[in-house]
Amino acid sequence: MTTPYGLPREPRLRALRYWMRERRLMLLGWLVVVLVIVGALTAWQAGAVNPSPLAQPPTSFGIPGANLYEKGAIDPSLEVGAVGKDETRTYIIKAKGAHDPQPAVIFLHGFGSSFLAGYEPWISHLAREGLTVIFPAWQAPPYPTDGSQNPRANMFEGVKLAVDAVRIQQDRVAVIGTSAGGALAFDYAALGSKLPVPQAKLVYSIYPGRALPGESEILLPLPPVGNLPENTRVISLVSRKDRDVGTRFGKEQYEILRSRPDALRALVYVTEKGLGDHYAPGDTTQAARRVFWRPFDAELTNHLGIQLKPDTALVAATRAQNAVSDAIERDSIFRKKVYEGEDAKRPGGADADTAPNPDVIGSP
Repeated sequence: MTTPYGLPREPRLRALRYWMRERRLMLLGWLVVVLVIVGALTAWQAGAVNPSPLAQPPTSFGIPGANLYEKGAIDPSLEVGAVGKDETRTYIIKAKGAHDPQPAVIFLHGFGSSFLAGYEPWISHLAREGLTVIFPAWQAPPYPTDGSQNPRANMFEGVKLAVDAVRIQQDRVAVIGTSAGGALAFDYAALGSKLPVPQAKLVYSIYPGRALPGESEILLPLPPVGNLPENTRVISLVSRKDRDVGTRFGKEQYEILRSRPDALRALVYVTEKGLGDHYAPGDTTQAARRVFWRPFDAELTNHLGIQLKPDTALVAATRAQNAVSDAIERDSIFRKKVYEGEDAKRPGGADADTAPNPDVIGSP
């Protein structure tokens, strides 16, 4: 066989082999690319990953859901919505089917922790009690400290986007935060009264921090409080065992409000064993719930008049945790008697090894 120019034509099979040998690296690269794409599509269809920043279908209140990683962190009885992007990204969490305006809690994370995961037990608890939780992710990785990301502006913009999207009871709004979020909770109330965002009637500032641990540079200066609403109650929680921020910033928040009635300001020293650590407010233990969570629930009722719905999931988890604690105590008493040479019968009830595990149950 010859070409149109009279030259002999190389057999097609031999030519194909030669072409593939000369381009084997390129072909291998394209094969890898195809396999990666096919694998990603397969995983996406299986629900393992979601290449889109938003999960579908939309929530009942008209906002596309948060990405799957975040959505998976929240109680399935709740809906997660998202507005904004990057450092103004804001999540909205509320009970499924809750269409009427609800009281709201603005939940502010600590520095470098702008994900629902890690705060989800407390957030789920509040949403189950009948509150709309607004979670502004006022930072975006890599969390710079040079002022290029404005935490206050991001926080206010995120909240504005959220309340534009979902109706809330704007006269019953509380703001809570830990660490840098605790400082921002105070700042929200002090500065927000002149902005198009709901005023905070209750501030619950836990271990507030305005500088990075071990550094003297103040990243979040204490704001003026002349525009703080006159009926806003501010509670600052501090611990002398907090080695990251200490008690300084919480005490400053309390002192700057010295002209206000004592009923509208409080400085709480946390002395409970094991809860003085800077990260203890994120614990889900019974002690952490008693020291941090229940007082906040009580403030919502007493100061804002919010009738909270029973959180049956929390009650069940607490009972399970109590069962574990009781079993451990009974077993330890039995072991102590045996060790001391006394006659003892193993107590009845669930053994510590077989009692329900509160972590598995998902105790908030």
